[in-house]
Amino acid sequence: MGSYLAHLESIHSSKAFGRKLRYIEHNFGRLLRPGMTVLEAGPGLGEFLAVLNRRGISDIDIVERDAGVAGRLAQRFEVRNRWIMPLENLAAAAGELRRYDLIYLSQILEHVRKDALAPALGLLYAHLKPGGRIVAVVPNGGNPLCSVERYADLTHEGVFSPNALRQLVEQAGLEGCGIEIRGYRIPPSTPVNWIRIAAQKIVHGFLLALMAANGGNYCTLLHPNISLIVTRCVSGTEGRRGPGGSLRDN
Repeated sequence: MGSYLAHLESIHSSKAFGRKLRYIEHNFGRLLRPGMTVLEAGPGLGEFLAVLNRRGISDIDIVERDAGVAGRLAQRFEVRNRWIMPLENLAAAAGELRRYDLIYLSQILEHVRKDALAPALGLLYAHLKPGGRIVAVVPNGGNPLCSVERYADLTHEGVFSPNALRQLVEQAGLEGCGIEIRGYRIPPSTPVNWIRIAAQKIVHGFLLALMAANGGNYCTLLHPNISLIVTRCVSGTEGRRGPGGSLRDN
């Protein structure tokens, strides 16, 4: 059986790597600033690490279940600490984790057992600095076309609708936080992407009309992937708002 690193490298291309960097910059560039302390769980081939290093951010820790992947990333990018474990086992490193300005998880939570999701999110939140953020990108189960993403990977445990993300925050018991749920958007950086954005709006409009006609519950945020941003309130405001105290979907 081949290694996970070999699998990642077999589906890697410089073009796809560059495209992922543009998506990250477009969706989360506003959250990045030099000197931040960052933790990334499940960094893949290092797309987010590349963006961080390019932005002058080098105080970075990573959590990665595969030792080969973690070693490759430590050679290519500026990384301070690394823990080799799945997110479900992160409690074993709780005493070693630092306080972070930003904790980033892209396409990770859907691989975590359902019973381990809330404890993991609560542990990560406990290691945020006041004003720090958790950013998690997940497949959008609120989109009827998401079944392809759900079943494309045998290791997927599930997907998340915006409402399921709210429930996860509530189950994790995060006190004094604000949350935002938004679509993971296509960057309008090329003519092709402008066409994709326009086509996506048409498809989403059709799906909304179809679901409204069908009746029952449905989601109005239909991007293929969605982002959960959890912000830890600054000192003096914690406890004044519950998990839903600052909630916005867009």
